[in-house]
Amino acid sequence: VEEAEFTANILDKYQITYPVAYDCEGFRNSTSRQYALGKDVRTALAVGFLDVIAQRGYTPMFYASKNEMEGSRDWNMDVLASKYKVWVSWYPELPFPQTPACTYTGIHSMWQYTAKAAIAGVGGLVDMNIAYFAYTEVAAARWMQVQQQMCSIQKYMR
Repeated sequence: VEEAEFTANILDKYQITYPVAYDCEGFRNSTSRQYALGKDVRTALAVGFLDVIAQRGYTPMFYASKNEMEGSRDWNMDVLASKYKVWVSWYPELPFPQTPACTYTGIHSMWQYTAKAAIAGVGGLVDMNIAYFAYTEVAAARWMQVQQQMCSIQKYMR
């Protein structure tokens, strides 16, 4: 929860339209704070983070690899997919569009299909994703919304 509040406090200054994702890659590494935790505890930590993100007015999203999510191997996907958008990472041998869809069998809203894409003007390789959702407008920064609400309250109190 502390990490979620920290994250939301930083994001409040910016116009965030896309979801805010929980990404816990490396939890099998002995230096990870989640090393050796069971899937139910890891899932509960993800839920705690994502619930705070939602309470702060952002769209929460859970991110993990296809192998970790398939059959709820490392995460309780029944819980996570019932509450949040899911972003699956799966790099097929032939990337999109040669491979037209992700083979993850669970519900998902976004697919990361490569980490080796080249974009003109960007140094190095980048991840590429397909989102199965869209937004029609840019969200306002949260701190601006809070300032506007405070001005309205002050006018009302006069």
